[in-house]
Order: sequence, then structure tokens, then C-alpha cells
Amino acid sequence: MVSVFNERGRWLPACYIPSREVFSMYEGFIAAYQSRELSFDETFFDLCVALNANALRGERAEQVAPLLQQLEAVLWGKVLLEGNRFYVQPTSGDKVEAHLVAEGMRKIATIARLVANGGIAPGGVLFWDEPETNLNPRLITQVVDVLIELARNGVQIVLATHDYLLSHRLSLLAEYDRLPRDTVRFFGLARSEPDGPVSVSRGDTLADLPNNPIVDEFARHYDFERTLFDRSQEAEMFEVIESRLRFRFGEPWQRMEQWDKHAGYTAGLGLQATTAAVDFIGLFGSDPYFIEVKNFRDYRIENKRRLSSGALADEVANKVRDTIAGLVWAMDRGADTDSLRSLLAQFFAIKKKCSVVLWLEEDPHTRPADRTVLAETIKRRLHWLKPHVIVLSQEARPLPGLEVSGAPREE
Repeated sequence: MVSVFNERGRWLPACYIPSREVFSMYEGFIAAYQSRELSFDETFFDLCVALNANALRGERAEQVAPLLQQLEAVLWGKVLLEGNRFYVQPTSGDKVEAHLVAEGMRKIATIARLVANGGIAPGGVLFWDEPETNLNPRLITQVVDVLIELARNGVQIVLATHDYLLSHRLSLLAEYDRLPRDTVRFFGLARSEPDGPVSVSRGDTLADLPNNPIVDEFARHYDFERTLFDRSQEAEMFEVIESRLRFRFGEPWQRMEQWDKHAGYTAGLGLQATTAAVDFIGLFGSDPYFIEVKNFRDYRIENKRRLSSGALADEVANKVRDTIAGLVWAMDRGADTDSLRSLLAQFFAIKKKCSVVLWLEEDPHTRPADRTVLAETIKRRLHWLKPHVIVLSQEARPLPGLEVSGAPREE
């Protein structure tokens, strides 16, 4: 590929870099391709021809000098073409033949050579297939910086990548306005069926793509690692008595804490007389949960007004608010144990919607319709958090892995 046709009816110079590096196979490739049958498509030949061009001189060479220096800093040396063979000349030491250079660095050397000879130039288009292939992950950041600099110099770049680091770094730079507007655009290609048509989605960041296997698989890998870690700890079931009820949390519940009695709260924000926290915090799989327990059995008349007036909904919402404030307080001032620090780190790292559970026991039992109204009222009080709110009891549909029973009365 040596040129592309743009929307204004003009042919633009273009360069395609395949996923397989060409730098080391350059020697003798042009002559061999022209005179022999080779199992390489024409893009390899086009790239070798582009590499063969002499280096720029004069004003044009001065224009690309800053970018070329940036690339040579990554290589720790300069790219040389002597005879029909490429070398990398380190800043100190003997020159190294192309086939002895690390494969990922050969790709950087290819870009450096094309910048030096004008194969990649302002107004042109660069197509780069899987730049991350065989590239040391530590170099991804520098490759992204080079790509951004090329774009700033007027080069249109089209990348095809399956790499999380490369795509996510570009996405973060766009998301936090570290790049000029419309500098980066993301496209996702997907098939719903093996032989089905290809659907295309686009967005300003990775998060805007509805189907993103790169992020999805990375999340699954993270979940898999956490599952292995949790199982390796062989943690026993978390069991505690609250409001004359025995709660037993098993798998998939993890990192459960009785927060309103935890030192991270009682020795922190809990010292403020006007604050109150929920009974439990923890993770259901990877989802954060806030659980408040109210046992109104035998006290229905005393608490009927709290339910009808909305006071209970306000109390739960305020406890969730104060719990989050207490977690932030504990995080900022340093948690007292490794387990708590780990839990807080997970709580604040997760971007999923959290859940609020009100465990409500009454005589007589609350009707499903009443539980729904109460849940919606709590959700409105917590509109700023946008949580999933449910009201449960022993008679209502329980949560998986959670067993609740009446605790023996104290004599």
C-alpha cells in the first residue's frame, strides 16, 4: 500500500506496517520478490521499498529531527543502512546487525527509518497492524508517545490492536483531556455469529464501545485471579449475630466486616456523635454491598410510624452516606490492618453499581409491595449514589450464600 484516496479526491501517501517485522528480512528481499515466487504479500515488498529510500536532507530533515531523536532514545542508538543491510548503532559500543536486535525494537527501528527518509510524513497515512506484537510492555508508553507526536505532526494513524496497555493508555489520555479534541477515535469490530456480518461501534474512549473484548477479558482475568486468591486463603464462613439474628456469609461473599463495630469506624468518623454506620459491608463476588439490619419483631406498633413516615428510609440512607464517609476517612488516614486496607482498596477501585440491602424483620411480615415501595424510597434518598436497593427478610427471597436465622435469646 503506497497511497490512499481521501474524501476530497486526493491521493495521500500511505505506509502499512504488518504485525510481522520486516526490518531484519530487508536484505535482498526486494530483488528476491521481483524475481522469485515468495509466500509474502505485496505489503512486505512495499514496506521494503519505503525503507530503501535515502534519508531526508536540509529543511525537511530538520523538521523531523525532534521526533527522530525521540525514537532513537527508545532504541538507544541510530538506524544505519550500509550496503543492503540494516544496523542499529548504539550510543556506545559496536553496531548491531538487524537480525540480532530484539524483534520489538526492530519495529521501533522501522518507524525511525521511515521518519528519517520521509516514508512517514505530514499529510500521509500510517497503517500499523498490532504494534504491540513482540514488544516489551515497558515500551508501550513510549510507542504511544511517538504515535501522538506523529499525529500532532499531521500523520493520520490507523492502528489495529488487541493490547490492553496500548489501547487503554490512549483512552485515558483522551478521557482526561490530555490530547486535543478529536485526536483519537476508537472503533470496535464484532460478529454476533461466526459467519455473520461485522458490526462497527465507535466512541471517544474505550468505555464508549458497547462490545470490548480487550477490557472484558482483562476483567475476567482479574476476577479469576481474585477467585484463586480467595480460595487459597481458605477463609471460613463469616458468622455474626446482629439484632437477635444470626448471619452466616459464605461463598461468593468475601471480605465481610461488621462495620458499625469495626475500629476503622469507631476510632474514626464514628467518634462524631451525629454519625451512624450500616451493620455490614463487603463484596458479593466483585460487587460492593452495604447491609443494614432492622429486627422489628415483637415491636411492630413502636416502629409502624417509622415505616409509614419515611423515617426508616431516611435512617438507612443516612447510614449509607456516613458509612461511605467513614470508609474514605479510614482510607485517607491509613487502615489499621492489611485486610481492611485490601477491602477499602477494592471498594474504591470497583466502578460497578453498589447495592444497599435493608434486612427487615416484622410481625406480621411485610408484603412484597410494601418492600418495593420502601426500597424505592431509600433509592430516592440515595439518588446521588444510584445504588441497587432491596429490602429482604427471612421469608423474602434470600441472597445466594447468605443464611439468616433467629439467634437464641440471652438469659
